[in-house]
Amino acid sequence: MGKKSFPLRLSLNIILVITILTIVLQSIVSISMHRIILTESKTTAQYMLRSTIKDIEKDLLEIQTATENASWWAYANINNEKVLYAITSSLVMHNDNIVGSAIALKDGLHNGLHWFSPYSYIDSVTGEMRQMQLGNKNYDYFSMQWYDAVVKDHRPHWSDPYYDEGGGSQLMVTYSVPIIDTAGNMLGVITADLSLDWLQERMNLIKPYPNTTASLLNDRNHFLASSINENMRLVDSQVVAEATDNEKLQELAVAINEHRDSIMDITLHGERSFVVFGPLNNNWMASITFEYDDVLTNASRVNLIIILVGLVGLLVMFILCYITIMRLTRPIVRLTDAALEMSKGDFDTALPQIRTDDEIMSLRNAFDYMQRSLKDYISELKTTTATNERMESELNIARGIQSALLVRDFPHGVSTDADGNPFLHYDVHAFLEPAKQVGGDLYDFRIKGDTLYFAVGDVSGKGVPAALVMGVTRASLRFINSLGFSMAEVCERINNIVAEGNKMGMFVTLFCGRINLKTGECLYCNAGHNPIVVKPAGEKAYFLHAKPNIAIGLFPDFKYEDERIMLHRGDRLLFYTDGITEAEKADLSLYGDERLLQWANTDESFINGTSEAAVKSLYADVKKFTDGNEQNDDITIMIIGF
Repeated sequence: MGKKSFPLRLSLNIILVITILTIVLQSIVSISMHRIILTESKTTAQYMLRSTIKDIEKDLLEIQTATENASWWAYANINNEKVLYAITSSLVMHNDNIVGSAIALKDGLHNGLHWFSPYSYIDSVTGEMRQMQLGNKNYDYFSMQWYDAVVKDHRPHWSDPYYDEGGGSQLMVTYSVPIIDTAGNMLGVITADLSLDWLQERMNLIKPYPNTTASLLNDRNHFLASSINENMRLVDSQVVAEATDNEKLQELAVAINEHRDSIMDITLHGERSFVVFGPLNNNWMASITFEYDDVLTNASRVNLIIILVGLVGLLVMFILCYITIMRLTRPIVRLTDAALEMSKGDFDTALPQIRTDDEIMSLRNAFDYMQRSLKDYISELKTTTATNERMESELNIARGIQSALLVRDFPHGVSTDADGNPFLHYDVHAFLEPAKQVGGDLYDFRIKGDTLYFAVGDVSGKGVPAALVMGVTRASLRFINSLGFSMAEVCERINNIVAEGNKMGMFVTLFCGRINLKTGECLYCNAGHNPIVVKPAGEKAYFLHAKPNIAIGLFPDFKYEDERIMLHRGDRLLFYTDGITEAEKADLSLYGDERLLQWANTDESFINGTSEAAVKSLYADVKKFTDGNEQNDDITIMIIGF
């Protein structure tokens, strides 16, 4: 896939941030809206319940008032059968909610009859008014609840719901009012029958939401009407609740049984709902159930609309951001193109013109300054590179010259004593590794007659200056050695040569000497150099003691002292510069004198091998110790074995 452009990535990042903020704000708004809607819905539900209760109470009050008024009329005409029928029919005709009315007289009050109850009712099939004498052996109204309850306490009662087979032949509740004379004796009961179908229709009309249900219960918790299921009429609500495992429904049944006015959350058939309920004046209870999903449907639709509008807004915002950023970053793109051309070496490429006085203008000025600086730098770099290449070439030539000056023809052979008998087998080998292209270390040896001349030196510093001093020292050493001076005189003369005009304060540590190959006598002088290692045959190696002479070149006319040592068969001499003992590991620890002496006492090539093998072994041991750390000083090794 190709890389996304900066305007696209910036636009996407902006939209991402805005999207996150939008989601957070939308979530807050949605949660707040849901809470507000639920709170308002519960308040509205309570108002709806109160309104429903008021409407039902109004209708019931009309029935109760009309029935109670009719009881006085019935008392006044208790012996007039026609008037009694007229009273019941009047109650039915003048109140649409009354489907039947009866005046049930007590035993023997009317012409000695056991039952006498004029009854007027609306035929449920034809809808016509009909009249009949209700009381008989098949319809013993004295055992009816609507009659018995009034007889017991001489006050009006609403009956439990029942199916009236002998009368209206339908589900109903009956409001019963006692007929009492002036002496307080009860003469009978006048009733008004209220059809449960009417109450059921009232409950079915309460439908603010598709799944809203309403119920009406009497004072004994029997369902009078319910839009949940019409078959629940006559059923005890407590029995329904106990038949389920729904604890909340059981709590609701208890609260209704206590005739409390309240609101309760409940789960019905897996749907979260809330129920508002409250009592009527006659101790009936009305309840309305709302499902949360119904209440929040509109809120969910509003949220969906907001989400859709937000998505469209984000898309429009993305397009506008992208176009705007493209326009603003176009100069940056042009500057990028110019930078790419400059990276290819075209430092004369034209920079775009910027007319805005802002950061982009500052960036263009910075590019312009960089372009001019690069042109100047490249020009200087070419000059410097040419100079460096010339110097590198000259240094390589100097390295070659310096390397050529070093003796490569390492001598070995057998010397004879004064009688011409073999005396010493000598073997010389040396190695020099400068830290830079040219170095300041030196070694030299030559055989003249029966004498082996040797020297190892180390010029202070490194590089070209040290190499120049090394060259002067070596040339002087060869010339003066040829004049037959003692080693002390050799050092004195070389010291004066190097010290003369030594403005830079450079000096040379030098160990030089000569060995008489016929006698084994070694005359040497140490001018401030590292002590050499002597390994006698069959004995431990040690550092050769030397008098404390100063280094070459520090002070002219210094008087040096030389010393003597006798060499025998099997002896070995190790000459080195401080590039060996001061070789460093990465942790800055040094190779050191002790490690060098340990090597001399244990390395088989130094003890019994050739000088060449011993030189290579020591160099390898130093490299192993430094473990790849950069060489920081010239290394010189020279070994003479007998």
